[in-house]
Amino acid sequence: MTTSASSFTTSSFPESGIFDLPFLFSDFSQADMVFDRSIGQGFGERFRKKLGIRIVGFSSSGFQGFYNSKRSIRSIEDIRGLKMRTMGSPVLVDSMNAYGAKAISMSLPEFYSAMQQGVVDGGENSIVTYETQKHFEVAKHFTDSKHKYLPMLFAINETFFQALSPKYQKLIVEAGIQSALHARKIYFHEIEDKTKKAQAGGAIIGKFNPGAEKDFMKALEPVYKKYGDRIAGGQEMIAAIQKTK
Repeated sequence: MTTSASSFTTSSFPESGIFDLPFLFSDFSQADMVFDRSIGQGFGERFRKKLGIRIVGFSSSGFQGFYNSKRSIRSIEDIRGLKMRTMGSPVLVDSMNAYGAKAISMSLPEFYSAMQQGVVDGGENSIVTYETQKHFEVAKHFTDSKHKYLPMLFAINETFFQALSPKYQKLIVEAGIQSALHARKIYFHEIEDKTKKAQAGGAIIGKFNPGAEKDFMKALEPVYKKYGDRIAGGQEMIAAIQKTK
């Protein structure tokens, strides 16, 4: 069994990339509705059939914000020209480039030193990751943009799961659901604590200017079309998620 960010599964299951589209989710309630009901159930079944991995729970790594060492990002003009780290998902790379930034894909352990050395100016992560990884020490400008929701998958090998007795299968499924709900609660309460700690460490936390989100979304239109068309059932899945807002 393992937990994994959905973004790490895009190479083996491209449909996961739909969840990487920025501004697709507006808040935690909407995300919970998506993953706890038919959209999440359908995704999980397709995931299981293709990869032989059963998802027994969905939690998250929260909503992400932009941060960097140069300036506060209040508008799309502010992000243009910045070297910004992303996870390896093609959707995230294309999205960052669509804003006018220069996307550089790298792992999280490399990220701190890359900012120290000027290889990148910043990137995107939740306030919790930003604080726990001490990124405020090298990139003090954090924008609470909440532009990207990052699902976390609780998963188990299907062959192993099927080798268990029905009694233990039932326990695994129930525990997966309960664990996901518990993880969501913990993460939600961590946000306020990590925000205060980041600010105490010197972080300057701001928000978008009024109307800035529309400019980012406009820039993303080609990315939405590209992956909506490229991924089987992508446009339908995007529309179904948008209807839950």
